[in-house]
Amino acid sequence: MDIFILGNDIPSNISNSDWAGFIGSYVGGIATIVAVVITIWHTTKENNERMIQAGLENRENRRKSIKPFLETRCSYINEPTNMKENDRIFIFKDKMCCRVRSNFEQNDIDVMNTLSVPYMFCYKIINAGAGNAVNMLVMINGFAERLVVLQGETVNLYMLMDSPNVQLDIKLDYWDIESIGHYQQIDNISLQGENRGYAFKKGDILQIL
Repeated sequence: MDIFILGNDIPSNISNSDWAGFIGSYVGGIATIVAVVITIWHTTKENNERMIQAGLENRENRRKSIKPFLETRCSYINEPTNMKENDRIFIFKDKMCCRVRSNFEQNDIDVMNTLSVPYMFCYKIINAGAGNAVNMLVMINGFAERLVVLQGETVNLYMLMDSPNVQLDIKLDYWDIESIGHYQQIDNISLQGENRGYAFKKGDILQIL
């Protein structure tokens, strides 16, 4: 300012002190505008971050309010039972599942009345959560079947075995009704059919992000 304005040889109708005051007010105005712009940008950024966080919290609260909770149990079947609409029968051959049916046949009823090979085993899925489990993929030793387990519903997966000793790896992959929460659970069952014994290891319910 001293070199280019106050110290030059150009004649001026106002004094150097007037020029200094003018330039000072001009620079101060620019600084004020810059400060206002920065303040507005920072405030907008904070508001957007708060809105995003509030949206995430609302989504998480909604997820919890409709989350399915699948309780799983299992047992051998030693007597005839009624099959519901959503139940399935998985047919095993050489310890591997090869096909699935949705109704009992006379052979199945005969199996339930005998303690000899083949064996009938039941894996129960009980939805004790706050919402339906939809888009469910049940994989038993790699064999996949799609299901829907409504809130409060129990689905029975019957397994007709042709061998007394079978290792079952059962994977449940499912979503809630609004496709907010995605979950997985893997249960492991070791069957000892000769004495109707089994070891059941229940897996943790994992949320898939």
